[in-house]
Amino acid sequence: MPAFENAPMGDPFMDEEAREKVRLRLEQSLSQLNAQIAKLRSKHQELLNRSKEYFEQVVEAMMAGDEARASIYAEEIAEIRRLANMISKTELTLEQVKLRLETILEVSDLIGLIVPLLSLIAEAEDEIAGVAPEAANSLHELASYIEGFSGICLLYTSPSPRDLSTSRMPSSA
Repeated sequence: MPAFENAPMGDPFMDEEAREKVRLRLEQSLSQLNAQIAKLRSKHQELLNRSKEYFEQVVEAMMAGDEARASIYAEEIAEIRRLANMISKTELTLEQVKLRLETILEVSDLIGLIVPLLSLIAEAEDEIAGVAPEAANSLHELASYIEGFSGICLLYTSPSPRDLSTSRMPSSA
């Protein structure tokens, strides 16, 4: 387990080091997620191949007039297809999580750009406040808009209460 995982984090909006820790965690999670998706795809394909093999056994048994054997293989095919369907749904769910993590990673990059932008706007607002109060007011409104947007970004990247509850999937899956 990397040392940064248990380290306390600062404010990911203001602190560059905290943003980098979040970025590393997200990249590590994406890497693990990609590995799990690949494993699921492989297992799904294995099950489909086994289903095809068993179907051939059903055909052979039916041609030989052995309905009992054909029935056993047919039942196993149904079970294999049920498992393959479950694996496929799990894979799609993980793909959805992957897409969300990639979006969060992109948003975290955006958050890193917002802090310096807000500082520049504040400096410009201070410099022109005495000369052009209306322009300074417009800059203040712009900064408020950007802060509101960054708040939405932080909400988007923050875990929901459901995410904080115990996971239903084992961590070694």
